[in-house]
Amino acid sequence: MTMNWSSLKRRTPLRRKTPLRRVSKSPYSKLLKVCADLLFKVLLKERGPECEICGRTSGTGRLGKFHILPKGTYPRIRFYEQNILIVGWRCCHDNWHSDYFEGREIEKRLKELRGEDYEKQLKFANTIASTLNMFMLNLYEASYIQRLEE
Repeated sequence: MTMNWSSLKRRTPLRRKTPLRRVSKSPYSKLLKVCADLLFKVLLKERGPECEICGRTSGTGRLGKFHILPKGTYPRIRFYEQNILIVGWRCCHDNWHSDYFEGREIEKRLKELRGEDYEKQLKFANTIASTLNMFMLNLYEASYIQRLEE
């Protein structure tokens, strides 16, 4: 028995009956993004354009921020600079999330960079840090702009 594929073919394109709502960003989330971008520029200026874990330069791939303790779980230390490393996405960041053995090597490097009890210190910083509100974000923004102008 042969199957007639043309009879299975859709005759009309798929369309949404209701259009997707456009979600506007709140002033808080916009300022959060501005602060994150400014912090990245400050860290690049101060630490240099190379991966802090393996030492590769930005010519080998894209660099980004690597939060040692996740910013979703520890939002109070999202902008705490001891919790952030500048790393290459391909060389180290992807490996941290996807390769168990490479992740263990990266953790050893983290202990060299931040000390054996880095996780305990960061968790303590999270307990004493203030919550991120508009006032704090404006302070961070002003501080980062000033540091970039120096």
